[in-house]
Amino acid sequence: MLVSSDVPETDYPEWAAGTTYSIGARVIVAAQHKVYESAADSNTGNNPVTPSATPKWKEVGPTNRWKPFDKSISSQVKQASNISYRIKPGQAITSLGLLNVTGATSIRVRLIDPTFGTVYDKTTAMSPVPVAVGWWEWFFGERRTPTQALLQDLPSFPAADVLIDVTGTADLAIGVILMGQRRTFSLGVKSGARVSFQDYSIKDRNEFGDVILLERGFARRAAFQMLLASKEVDAFNDFLISVRATPCLWIGSGRFEATVVYGLRAGAGRADMTDIVTPTPIDALPPAPSPGDTAAEFNAKSFPFVAAEVLMVPQINTAATQTNQNAVAADERAVAADASKSAAQAAAATATTKAGEAVGSATAAAGSATAASTSAGNAAGSATAASGSASAAAGSATAASGSATAANTAKTGAEAARDAAEDFRDQAEVFATQQLKGSSTTSVTPGAGAKSFTIEASRSFVTGMYVVATSTSDPATQMSGPVQSYDPATGALVIAVDTFSGASAKSDWVIGVAAKGSSGMAQQVITGNTTAVPGVIYVIAAANVTLTLPTTGLSSDSKIGIRLAAAVSRNQVIDFLTVNFRGQTPGQRFIDKKGFGLDIKYNATRGDGALMQEIAPASVTYTCPVDGWYLLTAIGGGAAGLNTGRGGGAGGLAQKRVFLTAGLTLAISIGAGGASNGAAGGATTVTGTGVALTANGGTTTGGGTATGGDRNITGGASGNATGTGGGAVGVYGVGYGSLASSGSAGAGTGGPNTSGTFGGPSLPGILSGAGYAGGRVLLPVGIPAATASGQSGPGAGAAANRFAGEFAGGGGNSTGGAVAGAGGPMGGGGGGANAAMQRIEILNVDGTVANTIIATPDVAEQLHPGAWRVAAEQYEPAPTAGLQHISVGAFYDRFGPAKWAILSDETPPVRAVVRDASVRKYIDLDNADLPAGLAILQAAGHAIDPAAILDAPIQPHELP
Repeated sequence: MLVSSDVPETDYPEWAAGTTYSIGARVIVAAQHKVYESAADSNTGNNPVTPSATPKWKEVGPTNRWKPFDKSISSQVKQASNISYRIKPGQAITSLGLLNVTGATSIRVRLIDPTFGTVYDKTTAMSPVPVAVGWWEWFFGERRTPTQALLQDLPSFPAADVLIDVTGTADLAIGVILMGQRRTFSLGVKSGARVSFQDYSIKDRNEFGDVILLERGFARRAAFQMLLASKEVDAFNDFLISVRATPCLWIGSGRFEATVVYGLRAGAGRADMTDIVTPTPIDALPPAPSPGDTAAEFNAKSFPFVAAEVLMVPQINTAATQTNQNAVAADERAVAADASKSAAQAAAATATTKAGEAVGSATAAAGSATAASTSAGNAAGSATAASGSASAAAGSATAASGSATAANTAKTGAEAARDAAEDFRDQAEVFATQQLKGSSTTSVTPGAGAKSFTIEASRSFVTGMYVVATSTSDPATQMSGPVQSYDPATGALVIAVDTFSGASAKSDWVIGVAAKGSSGMAQQVITGNTTAVPGVIYVIAAANVTLTLPTTGLSSDSKIGIRLAAAVSRNQVIDFLTVNFRGQTPGQRFIDKKGFGLDIKYNATRGDGALMQEIAPASVTYTCPVDGWYLLTAIGGGAAGLNTGRGGGAGGLAQKRVFLTAGLTLAISIGAGGASNGAAGGATTVTGTGVALTANGGTTTGGGTATGGDRNITGGASGNATGTGGGAVGVYGVGYGSLASSGSAGAGTGGPNTSGTFGGPSLPGILSGAGYAGGRVLLPVGIPAATASGQSGPGAGAAANRFAGEFAGGGGNSTGGAVAGAGGPMGGGGGGANAAMQRIEILNVDGTVANTIIATPDVAEQLHPGAWRVAAEQYEPAPTAGLQHISVGAFYDRFGPAKWAILSDETPPVRAVVRDASVRKYIDLDNADLPAGLAILQAAGHAIDPAAILDAPIQPHELP
């Protein structure tokens, strides 16, 4: 019994006896939990539940609330976000299943007994899982969302209520809810289990040979062979008999959804037939001896031939047995087919008989009506006789009414059969009269996009139908695509061409239905400036070409291909304008690689075409763009180091994985780094529905704490000696502190203007300052100054002019200066450093240093983990032809300092090559400064396109 549900039973108005309904109007009868549709106009006072001679209502199906219990897996109860049911089975149940579930994120099932309270409480996650194993598959591969949940461990409490709570997205729906006592048979399923499905879609071909498809439902099928114990034989057979007409949930293995089938046992209601088997092949005999052979050859062939014949005999016997089995199976199926034919003929004869009876009833009705009329006439002659005749007439009229009703029912059935026959006739006429074929004398040049034709009027083309237009004089000239519009009155036809061949205008077109090709992408060779349209691969075959991508006519996942078939000229340009193409950024891109190729999709709904992450550089209110899983990271500000004292502690890190819906807002507050001389870092907070992250700032004596996350990690503390570095932000555990002594991963102390003692770059040292930004794992770096030797390890102390490393606590010396003690971008500030400086080297094309610039962090911006560049571009005389200017920068990362530079002929530069003797990297320039605190929002799951976080395939300029 259904106790309660949060799904309202308000699909349509409740039927009311005094309301008049027109044909097609729908109502519900809550007592029956069903929806009915009016089959007649002026329908008043006819209860849908009560049968009538002339049906006034048609049963549509169950109400939305009751669809999970209608024994149909295809109908679903639908309600956004949450669906809850409380059911009192009235008996002990051991298993429960939910099938055809879509849009769910979790399913909670509870059993609450009136005496013992909650006796079962289990939540099943419905998160999408990778279809393959591997790191790449985990981050970027295809994921599959479960569509069913099986719980087979429910305790037996006959009086308990079952509470089902399903949470999900706006598309949440459930097909079937089943519960009962599980019956288990056999010693196990044998190997060789088969799974398949029965498809009810229509697949046909028209007179042109084109494929016509109509997608319909399907039914899962499975076949298992089981090993039954002897004691189970009768019980299993009795069970099959008891459920021969009852849908059941058949579970071969709970590990695979394909082996869980809801429905009837195959073959229920008919005798089982002999299986058809595949005959075992018979081995070929070796060459037989022949009279033309020599004696030696004859003997050499005879022995293996005779031996093979001995082995062939059992193979022949096996094949004969299998052939006989197949013959028996074929005969059984022939008998069954004949029986089906006989049953069909009998049904046809019965229908004919009933039709004859209906005709007879109609004739009898007419006769009775005539008799009634005669009796009424005789009644006019005599009042007494009239009274008797009237009574007789009344009886005849009653009989006539019954006969007329039967005749009317037969007439309704005949009319329905007539209408169906007319429908088939109309369909036949469509093909017989070639209404899906047209011709046009409109002169049209092949190309992609909308193409207009004038064809015959009154054809059967409809919007969306895929067609092909072919020139009768040149069949190689074709255009195909979906019908964009067709006016049957004028014959005006517009085809949205997505594939074409030929270049000359034609005016002898024949147009017919076609099947869409596998790619749907046309190919067009261009030698001049062109504005692209979706669905075309553009082949650039000239030196000076600008391909401008479209700003209109785009839908989600619109595709455009680009290929370079000419020599690189540095004047072949792709202009993305401001359109959000997946994996690309707006603006112009130069093609500079031989054989360049690029395939892109327009991103209309899943993100905005940018990297699928957000880094909040300042306090902001963030609106979630899509439904999906998000990884939220908050990092507190680092504390300032003391002037002539110890360094600052790093901020705490809070990280949470949570499912958020599109439109939900998060309030993000970024904590500032400690201003100077021991000031604590500010707290970074991320708050919203179901989210409350707090990452506190570091202090001079310790790292900041964190709360509200799945992972809450305390930042590292600084060393306790004057001049030691700040602590590091912890990512995989509590942040490493900066020690006061020399050693692995420790911070040393330094004297003024001399090389300090620094920690070695051991593995713990490198990991000590690891953090997240840009969706990548960042490793910490201490950057050496231009005037002192030595190298700063993570959190290491240093000599003169050393400053905070980007993601670890920085080093400092003992001479002081408040500025250098400020909190680092993610780690604590160095203790007492004089100034935070950055060395920027401008390189010539041959790799030699052309100039050196010292820049403080407030005029530098981060490019990638451990790499910065000056915010203002430096314009230098172009060292080689073709380069307009050089955007400069020196980069430092975990490989140490190297002489790298950015060469670009674009303003501003959008790509860079960085290289040294051991490593080459392609870097996306990022103009966002990282603050002292940080909040990172990374989206994941079905709403994310993995390609969006990969480097775009446009190649950068390389140093020689």
